[in-house]
Amino acid sequence: MSRATPKRPWRKHLHRSAALKANPFAHSRLVAESPGTDPAPRLRGVLSTIIDALHENHGAAQHQRLLTLTFLQGPSTREAAAARHNLSYSTYRRLPQALALVREELWARELHGINSS
Repeated sequence: MSRATPKRPWRKHLHRSAALKANPFAHSRLVAESPGTDPAPRLRGVLSTIIDALHENHGAAQHQRLLTLTFLQGPSTREAAAARHNLSYSTYRRLPQALALVREELWARELHGINSS
């Protein structure tokens, strides 16, 4: 799997199984090592686990909360997520750093195994 894998598709389609199945990470080793048979919920589970672990692995509680509210629990737009959780929309300027942590962890787990952190 090339490190040139697109950065955005999983975020946009986290709750769309067909789109997740088409994502390059759905066929990666880290998803193959996850329990279950359907790649979409397995990839969703891997991403959820990585997002949940950001606080303890990277001391990134604020990033973890932002990602959880936006992609795991939140409404479909950043503006709606900010309003729903009484956050300033400017909080989303930190989203690229939070997503970079997820991307780094995905690659670490893909290259070195699920328990690499």
